[in-house]
Amino acid sequence: MVKRISTARKVGRVIKSVLKTVLVVLLSVLMVAGNTVLPTYARMLNNMLGYEQSWDNSKVDTAGLDLEYNKADYTTDTIKDAEKSLDEQIAGEGYVLLKNDGNTMPFAQGTTFSFFGESGKTLSGQTTASSYLGTSGSYDSLNEAFEAEGMNVNATLEDFYLTGAGKDYSLGNGSISWGDAEDFSINECPLSVLQGSDGVLDSAKGTVPVFVLKRVAGEGRDAARSMYNHAGNAEDQAKTYLEPDPTELEILQYLNDNYSDVVLVVNTSQAMELGWLSQFPNIKSVLYVPSTGTYGVNSLAGIFSGRINPSGRTVDTFAADTLASPAAQNFGDYAYLNEDGTDTGYNYVSYAEGIYVGY
Repeated sequence: MVKRISTARKVGRVIKSVLKTVLVVLLSVLMVAGNTVLPTYARMLNNMLGYEQSWDNSKVDTAGLDLEYNKADYTTDTIKDAEKSLDEQIAGEGYVLLKNDGNTMPFAQGTTFSFFGESGKTLSGQTTASSYLGTSGSYDSLNEAFEAEGMNVNATLEDFYLTGAGKDYSLGNGSISWGDAEDFSINECPLSVLQGSDGVLDSAKGTVPVFVLKRVAGEGRDAARSMYNHAGNAEDQAKTYLEPDPTELEILQYLNDNYSDVVLVVNTSQAMELGWLSQFPNIKSVLYVPSTGTYGVNSLAGIFSGRINPSGRTVDTFAADTLASPAAQNFGDYAYLNEDGTDTGYNYVSYAEGIYVGY
C-alpha cells in the first residue's frame, strides 16, 4: 500500500512540473509578442484606456500651424439643436408618398386635421410602450408640430382618444421578450364608440380626416398569418395581421362616405396589403411613415404643409394579397419536437426560396 502511494505522488509531481514548464513557456511567448506588437498600437490603446496624450513639438517649427488636431463640430450649447435637425432630416427623407390623387397634398395654411385611429393618439404627447410610429414618444407633440406649420389639429377628437372613451383601446405590443410571447391584437376603437360620444364626429366636420393605420413588429416572431389567437370573432380571425380588420375598415368606409379628401398614414416597417384602397376612392393621399424617430413628427407636419418633399423611395411591394406570394406559404410556427413528440420550445422557419425573397 505504501509503495503505491509513493508512485502516485511521483506521477503527480511530474505532471505538475510539465504544466509549470508549459505555462512558463506560454507566458514568455505572450510577453515577447506583447512587447513587440502592443507598442505599434500604443496611441490607440491609450485612447481606449482614456490616457491623455501629448506630442513634443519642441524641436519642430510650428509657427503658423494649427496644432488642435481633433476639433468638435458642435459645442455643448449647439449639439442638441444639431441632433434635432438631423433627426428631422432623416425622418423627412425617409417618408414615402405612395398616393396623391389630384395633388391633394400639400394643404393650405390654416387647415385643421382630424386624426382618427387609436394609434395616432401618442402624437399628441402621450408616451406609451406602443406609441405612435414605433417610438417611445416624440418630444414635440402633434399639436406643436402642426401649429409650427400654420395648421391645426382637432382637439376634441384628440381628447377623445387621450382621455375619453378612446383611451381604452390600444394596439398589442407584437413580439414580446424577443419571441417568448406575442400580442398582435389590433384593438382599434370602433366607430360605434365614436358615434356614441357627443360631439366627437361633429367636431371633424370641415376638417381633413387622417386615419393612422399602424402595425408593429418584433424579434423572434413573424407577423401573424392568421389572427386566430389575437381576435375575438370569426370575421377578424380570418384576417392576417398585414391587412385592415373589420373595425378599421368600418371607420375608413365612414370617412370615405363623408369626406372628399381623406389621408391615410401607413405606420409600419412592414409592407401591408393595400389593394383594398380601390374600394375607397376618397382616400386621395397615402403616406408611408415607417418611424418618426424622436422629432420626426415635425417632418410629418412639414410634409402636410409642403415645406418638406416626401422624397423617400421604397423597394417593398405593397401587395393586394400577401398570402398569394409563395413565400407566405413557407413561413409560420414550425416546432422542433422531442423523440416522444413533446415540444422542445424551439421553432424554425422554412426559407424555401432564400432568406431575401419575400420574407
